Amino acid sequence: MSDTMAKPASGGPKKAESRKTKKARKTQEAKAAADALAARRNRPVRPPTPPPATPEPVEVEPIPQIKPGRAIVSSGLLTMLALVSIGLVRLVHGSLVNHHLANPAKYGTVTLLIAIATVTSLALPAGVASAMSKFIPYHRGSGAEPTARSVYRFLSRLGLAGSVFFGIAVGLLTPLFVPEVGVRDAILVGLLTFTFSTYSFDKSALYGFDRVASYTKLELSTGVLTILITIAILVTPWQGYLLPFVVGYGLFTLGARMLLRANMAGEVAPVSAFDRREVIAFVALACAGTLASTGFLYGTNILAKIFSTPAAVGYFGAAVTLVQPMNLLPRALNLALFPAMAHAQGAGDTDAVRRHTDISTRALFFVLARRSSRRRSWWPGRS
Repeated sequence: MSDTMAKPASGGPKKAESRKTKKARKTQEAKAAADALAARRNRPVRPPTPPPATPEPVEVEPIPQIKPGRAIVSSGLLTMLALVSIGLVRLVHGSLVNHHLANPAKYGTVTLLIAIATVTSLALPAGVASAMSKFIPYHRGSGAEPTARSVYRFLSRLGLAGSVFFGIAVGLLTPLFVPEVGVRDAILVGLLTFTFSTYSFDKSALYGFDRVASYTKLELSTGVLTILITIAILVTPWQGYLLPFVVGYGLFTLGARMLLRANMAGEVAPVSAFDRREVIAFVALACAGTLASTGFLYGTNILAKIFSTPAAVGYFGAAVTLVQPMNLLPRALNLALFPAMAHAQGAGDTDAVRRHTDISTRALFFVLARRSSRRRSWWPGRS
């Protein structure tokens, strides 16, 4: 009985102790909640989280539009006008100098020096010019304007280095090949080689960047200036007959570089953006092809110097000068068509390439057929 009564006595303090613990715990919880509420009230208000910033739009250069057939025709007509001016300038220059000298042998020396400068410029700068008219519009057609600028910069430096080298070489070696050439003419033929070389690839750069109208204006203005300088030299006792071409081609190069500043104002890609081996291989093949075609016409003057008399060289040079304007149409179509086809190929428009080829081929056959029929009507024995 005493044991049974002892159990409640032993359990009473435990229950009283548990109540105290529970009360203390609730007091601590209430105090912690009060502290947390006070801290929350004193905490500065956090600004609302801004929405994620949208990236700024990147300006993408628009892809130039591919030339339609009418644009190619207009470009071809402008090119034809420019090349006609080239032929007329050379024809007028040769006629005036020949009439002034009245000596086939002396005039033969002038035509020989022009032929040497022209053939030498075909060794490297002509290949650079062909590469510019292909790769610049090709990358522009694909929308890679920075790569097109990089191609121009690479080829321009290559062509400029070749122009300087061949200009110096021609100026030093020509007196050994043509003993009658003095110091004045040696300097002039070296300068002519340099300026004609830079003229060749800067002209192709204008076509590559689709500046045909600007090229035509520049060609016409420098052509008129060349004739005026020729007349001015003929009324003086000085006989630097190559100077008009040196000044004309030099001013053309300066004008072309000024025009191309606007096209080179944007971003320029690194040289690794295009295949340099492909470009250099194309330059080499273009040089070989140009030497075999255009070089054949002017190279015959050099052969005439080796195997003929000085007077015969003069007559032959006059004949070549007269023939030059007759070979303008294929060159005009080539200058206008080749960059347009490269542009279309870069844009992946194979249908445009076929259309351009068809238009140019039909136009070439039509005009040449008309010309050949007119020539046959002039033959003796035909009505």
